[in-house]
Amino acid sequence: VACAAGTDCNRIEGNAALDVSNSQPTGGSTILLQDAGNLYADRVELRGNSGGHVLRDVAGFLELSNVLIAGNATTQELVTRDSSDNTILEFDSSTIAGNTIGAANVIHAPAGLALFNSIVDQPNVATVDPPIADGADAKNVRTNDRSTLPDTVYIQQGEPTFVNAAAGDYHLTPASLGVDAAAADTDVLATT
Repeated sequence: VACAAGTDCNRIEGNAALDVSNSQPTGGSTILLQDAGNLYADRVELRGNSGGHVLRDVAGFLELSNVLIAGNATTQELVTRDSSDNTILEFDSSTIAGNTIGAANVIHAPAGLALFNSIVDQPNVATVDPPIADGADAKNVRTNDRSTLPDTVYIQQGEPTFVNAAAGDYHLTPASLGVDAAAADTDVLATT
């Protein structure tokens, strides 16, 4: 159902996985997929959640597009995919920024990750574990840490400039490094 103009919708926010006896975070996740669960999310915001992970996939399939994951606090990776099958966790046209992450990396996806047309603005945290080696699996990404991504012109390191990240506005300013920063696609240019 389309959202009414000017109203907040498609938000998953303010969830907390806490031990009720001492109000300390647990390993719980805001969204947990198990037993062949599937999540296809488009135009969703995940904000202000806390716990072990924001998204955890144990035995399912995750495909996320136009997703904003911001202002969350996790004790482990922000997103983790524990599944050992051959399906891939996919992010497209998404922004991950301004989260407090208690692990060394933003995304943990040993079975595979595809990261396209996205921004990962998480200073001092590696983007993904294990690293993505194949350039076909990561393209047009702006990140603070490219050490775990393919060494191609399609992966750019640097901090994007948001309109007002402190107030939760993650739109890019016109002069931001994330605007029109994608490298020319030589495969497309060669065929036209």
